[in-house]
Amino acid sequence: MIDLVPLIFYGIVCTVLAATIPQRLKLWMRSAIGAVVGIAAAFALPILRGLLGV
Repeated sequence: MIDLVPLIFYGIVCTVLAATIPQRLKLWMRSAIGAVVGIAAAFALPILRGLLGV
């Protein structure tokens, strides 16, 4: 069975990221920001799960 917590978490992170990055930035810069946020989210998820007891 699929664990829904990571799916929902990364969906929220990606949605917020897509909504807040200005379109005037170049593609490589948007990609770099997305990569940094994705890495940060991957590190934050286990911490958040531990704090929430999920």
